[in-house]
Amino acid sequence: MRGPGAVGCAHCRVPEADRTCGTCGRIVCAACLLDWTGCERRVPIEVRLGTGSRLRDVEPTGRLGLVSHWRRRARLLDLRRLCWITTAVKPPRWRSQMALTRDGAIIESFFVPAPASTSPNAPQAFAGLRRVWLARRAVEVWGDVGPIGRGLEIGRRGTAAWYVRSDETMQLLHLDAPAPLRASHLAPLPGKVVQSVHLDEARGLVAAGSWAEVALYRIEEERLALLSAARLGSGDVPWIAIAGPRLVALVVSQTTATLRSWALGQPLRRSGEQSRAIAGRALPLGSATPDGRFVALARGDRTIELHDLERQDALELEGHTDDVCLVRFVADGRLLVTADLDNRVILRPRGPGGFSGAVTRRPIEPEGLPLAEALAPARR
Repeated sequence: MRGPGAVGCAHCRVPEADRTCGTCGRIVCAACLLDWTGCERRVPIEVRLGTGSRLRDVEPTGRLGLVSHWRRRARLLDLRRLCWITTAVKPPRWRSQMALTRDGAIIESFFVPAPASTSPNAPQAFAGLRRVWLARRAVEVWGDVGPIGRGLEIGRRGTAAWYVRSDETMQLLHLDAPAPLRASHLAPLPGKVVQSVHLDEARGLVAAGSWAEVALYRIEEERLALLSAARLGSGDVPWIAIAGPRLVALVVSQTTATLRSWALGQPLRRSGEQSRAIAGRALPLGSATPDGRFVALARGDRTIELHDLERQDALELEGHTDDVCLVRFVADGRLLVTADLDNRVILRPRGPGGFSGAVTRRPIEPEGLPLAEALAPARR
């Protein structure tokens, strides 16, 4: 009878394997023992970040997470190997609007003392946005941009970031452009309060939501060309997304929240609607898979509502013990990451039936992993 080391790794097929996978029980190599995403038994994983810590953002590939702490600087977490990451440059302290790129850099606002002020406690003036590289000592600046009003977000491809400016317009940051950094200033829903925006990088489409209205645009020569719009009757639109063949939006009134979807086209054609009651005081958070099948919404009762738009049904995902603060599909829709204010993170891989399943708790390894190694492609 052959023992450990006599067969190849069950996950990546390297010839030397002498460890046991804690999820499927098969013989694996040392590298795959640390990378839970390679296991064919796709079960949800729960990790605890420690008191005072919260997961704030996940970059598009799903490898790295940005973790804040109420007393210390932000940290990076490897979501594949479930270990902390060491960086050449210390991450900055957490601010309310920060985003993590697929290269392990942080985008944040920066401020300078107000003009003609000599007091160290004087108000700070917005000076622009900067990209702080954590793998090397480098900082790049977008100077000609407006302050962040709502929703700094990075696209699924990782080539662009965007947000709603304080003047109710849209700022688009081109992350893959060579120096000097480039930004575009766009104006969806002119003259209205822009409550949400979303960019489809691959198709150059922008969706925007305002009170009782959604609109779809195409980017043409640094401007937005209106393709179609839809009136909603009433309700705020705090979240909107372009997902596969659909435009989806969360429409919120005083008592209910309605998930609406439209088939992309001219005009937008209503393709579905699911209503639910809002529970508690938490603000709605949402994310959609790139193929447009699944939408995940955070509810105020500490659950995640997962909508299957093809089957026109929904189920509740439990496991959180405080208000949910992050909902994100990453890795091309193969992984759903959710986090709450009680330092709990749940990672749900996509299986044949979706993202459900009993949650397995895993510890975070205390030893630090160099950022360059965390960014390396996973071995399969």
